[in-house]
Order: sequence, then C-alpha cells, then structure tokens
Amino acid sequence: MFVNSSSNSYRQRLFSANGTGSIVFIDPVVENYQTLAAGVFAGVEAIILDPSKDGIEQITEVLSRRKNISSVHIVSNGQAGKLFLGNAEVSSDTLDGYSEQLQSWANSLTRNADIFVYGCNVGAGEEGPQFIQDLSDLTGADIAASSDLTGSAARDKVFDYGLRNPFRFSFDPVTGLPVIGDVGWTQWEEINRGRGVNFGWPYYEGGNGVSLQQSTGYASLPEAQAFYASGQSVTAPIYARSHANGAIAIVMGDFYDNNRLIYGDVGEGNIYEATFDQNRNITGIRVFDSGLPNVVDMEKGPDGNMYAVNLGNGTIFRWVPA
Repeated sequence: MFVNSSSNSYRQRLFSANGTGSIVFIDPVVENYQTLAAGVFAGVEAIILDPSKDGIEQITEVLSRRKNISSVHIVSNGQAGKLFLGNAEVSSDTLDGYSEQLQSWANSLTRNADIFVYGCNVGAGEEGPQFIQDLSDLTGADIAASSDLTGSAARDKVFDYGLRNPFRFSFDPVTGLPVIGDVGWTQWEEINRGRGVNFGWPYYEGGNGVSLQQSTGYASLPEAQAFYASGQSVTAPIYARSHANGAIAIVMGDFYDNNRLIYGDVGEGNIYEATFDQNRNITGIRVFDSGLPNVVDMEKGPDGNMYAVNLGNGTIFRWVPA
C-alpha cells in the first residue's frame, strides 16, 4: 500500500508513536533535528544517521539487529519521487540497487508494520506515488509519505486513487479490504476493492474484472496517452454496471453477512444484493428491493438488520427478515 500524506508535523506522529516496537531514523541535515530527536515519545528508539554514509545501508544495519518493529519513521530531506538519506539519493531509478537490503527489512517488521517517510514532497507529483509504491513492494510494509512541505499546516492521506466519485464504502468482513461504490461518468457504475491501488480513472472506467480504456473524453489528453504508453497497470472493478442497462448512480451499502453485500442505485431506485464466493469473487447479483429512489446510505445495525436513509422523503427505515 502507498499513502500520500502531507504531514502537519512529523513531530505529532513521532511523539505519539507506539513506544513498543517503534524506531525513528533522523538525518541530521534536517533543520532542528536535535529538537526532533529530543521530542520522541518515551520508549521510541531514535537513531541519528551519519550524513557522510549511505542512509539505506545504515537503516538496514540497525534493523538487522531488531525484531517486531511495528513502525519505522524516516525524517530526511526529499523532493518529488526522491529521498535523500545520508549521502544517498533514493528514487525509483536507484531502488534496484537496494532491493536486497530493502527486502530484508521485512525480517524485522511485524506483519502490519507501517513506514512513515517525512521528506518534503517525496510523495508528490507524478513520480511520488510510483516511488512510494515501489518502496512498499520491496519492503512489504504500508508506506506513508509527505506530498508537500513537511511541517506545513495541511494534512491528508491517499488510501486508494484512480476513483471518480467514491460515494460510500464498506469493508469486506473476510479480507478487511475496502469495497467502494464509485459513481461513474457517462457509461459505468463500479464496485472497486483494494488498498494502495490505482483504479484507473480518468483513463479507465468500467468492465467486470477487466479495466476498459476510455475511448473518448480524457483519452485524448497528452497525460492519458503517456499513461497508456507507459504500460502501467490499474486495478479493475470487481463489478461494473453499464448505464445502457439502466444504471444511474451507485450507492455502496454494507455487508449483510460475510458473503452478501447490499448496495443500491440512487437514481434508478433499486437495491441490490451481491453474493461473494470463498475467493471473494462476485458470483451473483439480484434485486433485493425496488421502488426506492433517493436511498443514500445503507448500513447494518447492531440488531443485525439493514438500515437505510431516504433523502427524498426524509425517512430512516430497515429491512427485517420475513
């Protein structure tokens, strides 16, 4: 998974990091690095890198002597798609040279470990997301990286991208992955699933298990043509319904049980049930209820029943098994 994070301050995260199994690497070229090191939360190990040596090699050497690290924080300078660590410049172009070392980090990390990269603009621009994704692939960890000047007031995260209008989402109770209803443009309504992936918009839209390249609209833009020529892959919807078949605007609901997902179409007025198999593929779609336009939210309540909000008539109602 990759995450772009414009960090309000690395200090807040370093101060609140989980003291057990957390480690912070600070490049002393960062302004006021002594203050940052002194402010690390009690129990969090802080390592000051040697600016005259390769930073990746230094981190690898330290991690080789640690186990069960749940979070790694790296504070250094950077720019879009690049991180400067010690005397090394780390980018997608140089990662191959560090692949063995970066892959070894997994031996020291817990299964759900996070790596936070605090370097100005590292996750920004066209190069940033790819660099963070490449770094995530090699380390096997979730990555968060600054997408603006580290220390600025703004703060955001990108969990997934390539979505047009993700209106409501739920979590698969079996895999824990987000299942997203993405309201389409002129042709398709999508159900997408995954984390840290690119679902393709605005260069792809629609298709069941196969991403469909746009043939009009954004497809003619130079950025789109460059993306197609690059050969980059995108994650296809697990289900998509065409406007030609009556779809208007999807509204994601909730899982009724482990294998049944309820969702609707706010304009059409139908509520649907999607059935999942053990491999988490959708094996069937049926109309769950009908004649219900303007239903904008559906969630499973604590009593096990499915509740819904109708924006058109201002009501909240539920479905009760017969």
